[in-house]
Amino acid sequence: MNKVRKELFGYSMQQLSTRRDWCFWPKEECTQKAVRAHSVQNSRVLDLLCRDGHVIMPKLDLSAGKPPNCVFRPVGRNLATTFTGLCMNHDREMFRPIEMNSIRISDLQHLFLLAYRAVLKEAHDTRKSMIDLRLSFERGVANGIYPRDEPSPAGMLSLNHMMAAFQVEEVRERFDEAYRSNDWGYVDHRWFLIPSRPTVAVNSMFSTGLYSKALDGSAFVMLNVFPITRDQTAVVFSYIAEQKDEAMTAFGNIWTVERYHQQYELSKLILRKAFNTAIAPNFFDTFTVQRKETIQEYFTRNSCNHSFDLDDPGLFLFWPIGSTGA
Repeated sequence: MNKVRKELFGYSMQQLSTRRDWCFWPKEECTQKAVRAHSVQNSRVLDLLCRDGHVIMPKLDLSAGKPPNCVFRPVGRNLATTFTGLCMNHDREMFRPIEMNSIRISDLQHLFLLAYRAVLKEAHDTRKSMIDLRLSFERGVANGIYPRDEPSPAGMLSLNHMMAAFQVEEVRERFDEAYRSNDWGYVDHRWFLIPSRPTVAVNSMFSTGLYSKALDGSAFVMLNVFPITRDQTAVVFSYIAEQKDEAMTAFGNIWTVERYHQQYELSKLILRKAFNTAIAPNFFDTFTVQRKETIQEYFTRNSCNHSFDLDDPGLFLFWPIGSTGA
């Protein structure tokens, strides 16, 4: 049985590293091959973060013989923040307004597209995760490791990921309809600016942990953090307008507190919820070994919907207020 379990573990690791492609073009079915589409603007935002063509990102470590683990490591800018959820033509067409121009946080279309990108990436990632786990579970059943007709931890994990993918798919369908009708106001936003040299960029969608009566489902928030100049970073929370109350309840404390506390609570939220995060190497290199270990532990222990809290100034992801960043 140990040999069978090792074979299943290897098969599961193979599924995790398998690329899965879909084009989520909302206007009609597309069968063109998906490309590695950037979820964070490559030509401008990553330019402000990268060094020698790389940024720092949390990535799965699938080393042979070890359990999967998240580590912060350099990633080439051509791979950083990418997902295979759109073909080349539709990626260009959909996001041309925010790729060919500087992002304007006063423009509702620009803000909608930033949020839409986060939704599409999450739809891709949760669908892939659902398929990977289901294939591994079915392999385990076929090899006699898991029962088919009785509850098991592996079966419940597969079911939970299926339900998560379904909930995200419902949100994507709502965004698809808004995109088709140019209804940029379907999504509401709260944004603010941080006076900091470039340190981090985020494009992520995550649950508020609250139920939305208005839409009869989980309420989600899309978070975008990106430097807009060499001394200013924009932070945009986006949510379906009918879910404003849930978004405010979940994250309103970040919107209303003052400078240091706002940036500190935002930093903790990013490390708790946002896997799709890129950090400037020049900033990351200023961290002590202990600070890097603290950040990695906090990130890892909050993965897979776990809840771990820690009050430590080392989790701060921006230059200290008043610092020149030199």
